[in-house]
Amino acid sequence: MGISLAWTLALRFRKNKQDQRFVSFISAASIAGISLGCAVLILLLSVMNGFERELQQRILSAIPHGELFAVDTQGLKTTQDGLAVIAQQPQVKAVFAYTNQTALLQINTALHGVSLTGLDLTQTEHPLWQYVTPFTSFNTNLNQFDSDNAVPIYLGKGIIEEYALTPGQTIQLLLPANTVGSSSINVNQFAAPTVFTAYIAGAINVGGEADKLLALTSLAALNNAAGITQYAQGIQLYYHDVFAAAQLTYSIGYDYPEAVYISDWTRTHGHLYQDIQLVKIIVYIVLLLVIAVASFNILSSLTMSVKNKQSHIAILKTMGANADFVATVFVLQGLYNAFLGILSGTVIGMLLSLYLSDIIRLFETTVGTQVLSGDIYFIDFLPTQLHVFDVLVTVGIALLLSVLATVYPARKAAKVVAAEFLH
Repeated sequence: MGISLAWTLALRFRKNKQDQRFVSFISAASIAGISLGCAVLILLLSVMNGFERELQQRILSAIPHGELFAVDTQGLKTTQDGLAVIAQQPQVKAVFAYTNQTALLQINTALHGVSLTGLDLTQTEHPLWQYVTPFTSFNTNLNQFDSDNAVPIYLGKGIIEEYALTPGQTIQLLLPANTVGSSSINVNQFAAPTVFTAYIAGAINVGGEADKLLALTSLAALNNAAGITQYAQGIQLYYHDVFAAAQLTYSIGYDYPEAVYISDWTRTHGHLYQDIQLVKIIVYIVLLLVIAVASFNILSSLTMSVKNKQSHIAILKTMGANADFVATVFVLQGLYNAFLGILSGTVIGMLLSLYLSDIIRLFETTVGTQVLSGDIYFIDFLPTQLHVFDVLVTVGIALLLSVLATVYPARKAAKVVAAEFLH
């Protein structure tokens, strides 16, 4: 009964009066501020979650989570045994033998640097294959090669478009010569690069700068050109939990039976994930400050309301209302404003998060411009992913700040001395 009466009085005190216009303005500003802060915070967190999801599904599914590659320039001597042992570990999703070389693609007088990876092209379960578009008529006998003839190669879509390459076109790549152990090379001279001849058998479309860097070819052909006599140069590892890649790769690498170099995705692409996390932290801090400022407006409006309602409070006290009851009235009045702001902001933020991609596409179609370019970023749309946890945290923090903002005005109202304001 006490709460019901306090709620009724709180609503009565919120009614606009001629002498309360400024108080009403401050109250409306606090509602708008909290609403804006909650909506933008939920929206931006959803966008960051969307980028993190796309990072995992695109970049981290196309590149190996971990790599073990040989110290010996001839390759890993225990590749096939190592593949069998590593594949049995429960954390490992898949393992593949590979050879990688940094190469220069030579097209007329132009040179373009690429990361050339050699894989068993019949293993189409490799994650990179989901981004490969083969040119059907040029994909026969993929793993068979003659050292004098061209072998199939899959180039990034960006490279193909930049140099206007066509399916089946023969290209040449320059590989660094493997001169270790060779006595015919003068140490004061540069060894001539090895020419690797290939024909374009398909395109790779991962997105962003990766499409201007990636190249895929036959493992056996690349081994032959690079002078690697073993089965492969190294082993690629894919895990069920990509964020455990660093720890798992080092653990596997230390137990490997021969000397290997160890690397994982956090060393090559970790900056993308770190940037996303940094932006999320900045968004939290900045927009929580916005909500805090809006909550301060609740404090200001309630303080002025208490000053204007001192005679009303005095009458309530003479009718038997105690200090706690009076404080409850003004706490409920402040929380009512906060609730309006939090509810409207949460609904707006959730709706924008769910339909932002469609809104951006409509904007791009109407204006004729592109918000995200696929040539620069690894995606060409604005992704969002709404997490219930983010919504609950935002609502919880906004409520907490709003409750704290009502404490001082409520205590000030509770301390009003009835005899001083009764005339």
